[in-house]
Amino acid sequence: MVGRPYQTAQEIDGAEVRPDYCDQSLPDLARLVVEESDSRALDEIHKNRRVFRTDNGARMLLSEYLDLSRKKAGRFNGNDSRALSIADRAYDLTLDRFIHLPTDSGRPGPDCRNTFKAYIERIQKAFAHKPAGNQLEEEARAGLLLKGLVDRHFRLSLLEAERESNPFWSRYQWRLDNLSVTLWLPKTMNGSERREWLEKNTPDPNLSRPGERQRIQNLIDRSFVKEQLISLEGCGYRQLKTKAAETSAGNEYWAGFLARHVAREKAEKIHLQRSAIKALGPENVTRLILRIFEDVCAEEYEQKRIATEFNLSPATLSRFAGTDWNRDNPKESVVPDLWRNTAQVIAHFPVFREVAEETGMLERVNRVNRAVKSPERKGSLHE
Repeated sequence: MVGRPYQTAQEIDGAEVRPDYCDQSLPDLARLVVEESDSRALDEIHKNRRVFRTDNGARMLLSEYLDLSRKKAGRFNGNDSRALSIADRAYDLTLDRFIHLPTDSGRPGPDCRNTFKAYIERIQKAFAHKPAGNQLEEEARAGLLLKGLVDRHFRLSLLEAERESNPFWSRYQWRLDNLSVTLWLPKTMNGSERREWLEKNTPDPNLSRPGERQRIQNLIDRSFVKEQLISLEGCGYRQLKTKAAETSAGNEYWAGFLARHVAREKAEKIHLQRSAIKALGPENVTRLILRIFEDVCAEEYEQKRIATEFNLSPATLSRFAGTDWNRDNPKESVVPDLWRNTAQVIAHFPVFREVAEETGMLERVNRVNRAVKSPERKGSLHE
């Protein structure tokens, strides 16, 4: 997989001898959790691996980093009792996905082996495309990928916690082909209306497919809560406007909102996209954009790999979200569609503009927008 093969349990003179966990790499520990349900490997990840970092360079454990995310979420959403309750619930939901091992606890809950299996798959793809030079680089990149996965699950957990606290939404058990999935839908719809809506609006449903529940819930969210937790109004714009640049630690949190905002806008205007992007359809365009932002934040963005995954030609993805262009002088190069749209969103909304200013990116954003509006660049933003 990555680097050297990991050590499994061995039998010496009839006694099982476990590996020395402190010597295992982060990917190796994850594989022990997935393949052997090894609770000690899971403990090593949570209790000893400080692979997360604050902006001042201090190292943190997963739970400490997640607690920092919880505090940011509560603060950025107004710090009132409801905001804090949602943030607390999101913390619990996320931590459970990384720490709950059913074979060990015996209580119901998510299986962290599924989470770490997805983590291993991301590592395999990343390192197959760009191998690590040494064990130190391997551990650092694996830590970044784990951080990206934690961030993603926390954002999803915030949405889940928000739905749980919303009196106008309730759970619905959708049964299909002898399988079932729990979804959140508006209370105004009765059972038959919910089933009919799902059958009509869920293309190619397969409840046994990994990630299917979240895919279907995303379809529901886009249809019924287009502004919830994404728009400025939906997440307390007045409070957030003054707090967005409080700390650069909040910038990563806002990157998730920015990605969702841009993805939604692109999906809603898919008829304006280039033909190859349009052919993906709204759902896959959303997935593509969120994946690009996620990989960029994790410093693992590889155009060729993503192009292959979404059946796009390298040239098409380069025009849509390429990295080989002159960022310091956009007038001298063609700015890819996604980055032009992102620059416009940042410039249009004060809360995103303040974050860009805090990170020193605002002037570059302004240069991109000026280049797009220049006389020699007139024409369709998407074509």
